[in-house]
Amino acid sequence: MNVKQIRENMTEAALSVESVMRGHPRITLQELSTACSISLPAVEFIIEQMLCMRVAQRGAFGRYSLTPEYQNGSF
Repeated sequence: MNVKQIRENMTEAALSVESVMRGHPRITLQELSTACSISLPAVEFIIEQMLCMRVAQRGAFGRYSLTPEYQNGSF
């Protein structure tokens, strides 16, 4: 899948999470939940899917970011 295909198949909630992550390079799950007005369990589920698809990565101290490949569209 390429970036366009991934984005076309995302739910509104996942697109919201992705959008917030684009503006915040390192963000916690709680911060994502608050910024997107989505429950913490839903954010956790979305992030786990993004990790499996290699769209997001987990950094130090429990912070998450989009992978450079995904951000640059060279996925």
